Amino acid sequence: MSDIALIPPEKRQSRSVASWFSHLGAVAVALVALVAYVDFRAVANGRMLPSRSTDIIDWAIFLFLDFFTVFAMLRARQSSHDARTRQAWLLLALGALASATAATDEAIRNLVYQSVDLPWWIHGGFFAAYFLYLAGLVSFPVAPRRRADRITLSFDIATVALSGIMVLWYWCVRTGAFDLSTTLANKMVVIAYPAADLALLLTAAILLVRSVDTRNRTIFAFLAMSYLASSIADFWYGYLQMGSGQDFKRSTIIDMCWFAAALFPLLASAAQLRYARTPNKASRQEARWLAEIPLIAVGLAFAMLFLAIRANRAEVEIPLSAGALVMTVLAIARQRISARDAGRLMAERAGRDARFRALVQNSSDVVVVLDQSLSSTYVSPAIEGVLGQSEELGSGRKFVDWVTPEDRPAALELLERVAAAPLAAELLRCRMVHADGTLRTMETLATNLLDDPAVGGIVLNSRDITQRTALEEQLQHTQKLEVVGRLAGGIAHDFNNLLMVIGANAEFVLSDDSDVEARREAAEEIKDTTKRASALTKQLLSLSRKQEARPAVIDPNDIVRHVERMLLRLMQHAARVSTDLSDSPGSIEIDPGQLEQALLNLAVNSRDAMPGGGLLRMLTRNVTIAERTTAERGVLVPGNYVAISVEDTGSGMSADIRSRIFEPFFTTKPIGSGTGLGLAMVLGVVQQGGGQIRVQSAKGEGTTITLYLPVVATTSKQPVERPQASQLRGTGRILVVDDEEGVRTALQRLLRRIGYEVDAVGDANTALAMLAVQPLRFDLVLSDILMPDKNGLELATEIMDAQMPVAIVLMTGFADNATVREATDVRRLPVLRKPFEVDQLAVILEEALSRRART
Repeated sequence: MSDIALIPPEKRQSRSVASWFSHLGAVAVALVALVAYVDFRAVANGRMLPSRSTDIIDWAIFLFLDFFTVFAMLRARQSSHDARTRQAWLLLALGALASATAATDEAIRNLVYQSVDLPWWIHGGFFAAYFLYLAGLVSFPVAPRRRADRITLSFDIATVALSGIMVLWYWCVRTGAFDLSTTLANKMVVIAYPAADLALLLTAAILLVRSVDTRNRTIFAFLAMSYLASSIADFWYGYLQMGSGQDFKRSTIIDMCWFAAALFPLLASAAQLRYARTPNKASRQEARWLAEIPLIAVGLAFAMLFLAIRANRAEVEIPLSAGALVMTVLAIARQRISARDAGRLMAERAGRDARFRALVQNSSDVVVVLDQSLSSTYVSPAIEGVLGQSEELGSGRKFVDWVTPEDRPAALELLERVAAAPLAAELLRCRMVHADGTLRTMETLATNLLDDPAVGGIVLNSRDITQRTALEEQLQHTQKLEVVGRLAGGIAHDFNNLLMVIGANAEFVLSDDSDVEARREAAEEIKDTTKRASALTKQLLSLSRKQEARPAVIDPNDIVRHVERMLLRLMQHAARVSTDLSDSPGSIEIDPGQLEQALLNLAVNSRDAMPGGGLLRMLTRNVTIAERTTAERGVLVPGNYVAISVEDTGSGMSADIRSRIFEPFFTTKPIGSGTGLGLAMVLGVVQQGGGQIRVQSAKGEGTTITLYLPVVATTSKQPVERPQASQLRGTGRILVVDDEEGVRTALQRLLRRIGYEVDAVGDANTALAMLAVQPLRFDLVLSDILMPDKNGLELATEIMDAQMPVAIVLMTGFADNATVREATDVRRLPVLRKPFEVDQLAVILEEALSRRART
């Protein structure tokens, strides 16, 4: 496929027109170069082409350039991106059209009627062109928007233009270019045209100096050169015709200047077409010496008046005096307007500063400004109410000093990343230490404004979200219970099937003692079914527990596969479920349970959107975000992400509903069918993992919700080799503590088969009494955690506090995360999850006894 086939039709048309324009422009430049070469040779050698031939050639090329410039300016307008630039190019094109029309009339009178006298309407056409040119120039975005600035700019142009007229007047009278008795029309030819050119030149020069954009400066430079060439040509033409008595002849320096004046607007249009496809590049700040130009012009007028008085030229003193007076009035008026406007701006700025100061000082959010080294240069007073710190003590500190040690590395990494990218902005959630020692969860927006001269730092806007975080955790737990309720029917169905398998095989084992192999197969089936039942209860417990976020580096495919197994039970026959997983997705860091819950919420919503059945797909893929992209409730910063999508073929959403789906408690379901918390919880989980969400949906076209989670680096770890259970033979005496008699009996049977001596009791107090009487009788205590009166963790704590020489292993069928975490992280005790296999039990017991022997 060719490149052009990949371009939309409207772009293809634009490209073809631009290509045609560039070729025709090259022809125009070549023709002008040819004429310039012929004119130069004619002037250098003192020879002239026949006057008639020269006139025809010059007029033909000149008119071609004029009308082609109109077309080029209209193309430049079409390529512009903002309204003011389009208006400017339109006015310039109308001016070029007025000039080309008047020039055409002049050419007809010159070539057909052999007349050099121009009627008033031709002069009117040229001066209309000057007016349109001036209006076009001041319409560019570089020109000031404010009324006061436009007035002062007009005064500047009028002052300097009047100064130019006075210079021309003085020079013409002084050199005798014409005497004062000549007609008004002759004076207009000599003075008005060059003065108008000078006004355009001055305006283009001011815009050139004011512009900080490289491409605009190129355009204004071409236009300024055009008006400079036109000024020279018009003044020299008037001088030759009115003062020197010489006849104007073609193929002279005047023609060269006129052709240059016609060519440069064409180049300016080409520059606009070229730069329209490139971004703005600010090269320098606006010059500040523009205000001095009118003062210089006024000084020049008084200098000419002084010279006229000194030379006793009474005939020019009155015009020069009048001009100097008018210029003085313009300069004074300009200064008064500038002073009044400056006073108003200062008052507005003072008011804005006062409002900003009041807002910052009374805001509940903490505003901190950091320098390049991430030390604070400003701290708002709100820090005293949020963290109990005074703003004086906070200034000069490192921001990360307030962050807890656990969250400090992530906070420092984010701040360094923001500091390295101008105008970057990222959201940080971390815990900070209050002056009273308590922890506060803070949400901080970090924005790099180091290049902003008004700020010169990294601005942090921090908000205390401790209470909000607690509410979010409650919402997540509530949503989990809602999903558990929806899963209950499917889980009960599965569990009854599993119990049916176990019961049937147990009956077979008890009733048939003849076929040993068949009985062994039945026992294996009971064992496998027990594993499946264990996996089912673990899934249910992971949903029903209230737990803190515990991020871990995980493979997203594992989570999706796990959710798929649950969905196959949840969906029943309501919808088909399929997955399309990346072969090698990047690793992500997020709480696995929360991500699983988020995907379940999305899947449940998809199921409800397909009451008549349909297809639900879950996909994973690696994506790279090249530039900042908007998401549903935030921004995707550049980087590598894993995209997890949940697609359905359901009813889809309207734009109005889609805009509100992440609002807490917003739901389109009937009362009692949902809390409206599901998608709000999904958004919170994803953003807490550093990601964002994007939604694609339309009424009747299904819905796709994609979770973008940042890829994290992983470090490979060598697996720890454990001995096989078949290689272990236990030695020693174990005390089993469990309130369930069936569990005690089963464990005694298993442990004796491995080789241990076993005693068993039903509660913790009995176990403590036995250990108190015979502390050296037992080598290890194997206790359940959840027991009446005194739980297993309390039993282990008393044993350890009494420094009894026994190892301890805990087991549980259900325990909240806090209890298990205290056992593993604080007490450093191994915990077995029921049901467990004999291999797991043998390995854990051997490791615990080995540690006891070493201590």
